[in-house]
Amino acid sequence: VCQQGSGILSQQRLRTHELLAGGTLGLKIESPERQQVSFRQALVLNRFQLAFKIALALNSKELWNAMGRRCLECLDISWAKKAYRQAMAPGMVLYLERLQTVEDKQLLSGHVAGLFGRFNKARDYFLKSCCPEAALDMHCDFQQWDQALSLAQTLAPHQLPAIYLKSAMQLESKGDFQQALAHFEQALRDCDPGSREHLAQCQAGVARTCIRLGDLQ
Repeated sequence: VCQQGSGILSQQRLRTHELLAGGTLGLKIESPERQQVSFRQALVLNRFQLAFKIALALNSKELWNAMGRRCLECLDISWAKKAYRQAMAPGMVLYLERLQTVEDKQLLSGHVAGLFGRFNKARDYFLKSCCPEAALDMHCDFQQWDQALSLAQTLAPHQLPAIYLKSAMQLESKGDFQQALAHFEQALRDCDPGSREHLAQCQAGVARTCIRLGDLQ
């Protein structure tokens, strides 16, 4: 509804709503190209029920993935799960089933941002949520040990030895033996004396990296 210069109210349909004007579409008689345009419009307008109906008619994995992504951006986990089920993505469906139990919006936003690879944004969301430790878990899951070590200093100091050990092993595999040795030694210094397996891994790592660095003492 808009007001003309004369003051009279008139109705004008937005271009983004043109193909969706009737609320339902003649899917059987429309061309696939027109259906795809309608699908994109439905997604932009967050009309997921209509988008789902159109995608069923087109049966394209690309469209199902596009719908799943858009639903996740809107934190609509239920519709996202339906879309990814149609896209034959069982791993994603299982992951989303776990997310459906998350009630904290910041925590949910963090998981979704991490899913899209937006790690800095995910970290910010997690740290504002009811479970800031999720930021640490995310960095550990993606083997981002520098970030994990930084967070563990304040969020979970008891995890530092294990994180130093994993970081050391990654550095060793990359050939950065000097830094790997420093992390093995740090993991050894901070660890629980009763953790025999951890001690053994640290001592073996120190020995290997010392040999690589030419320190045979």
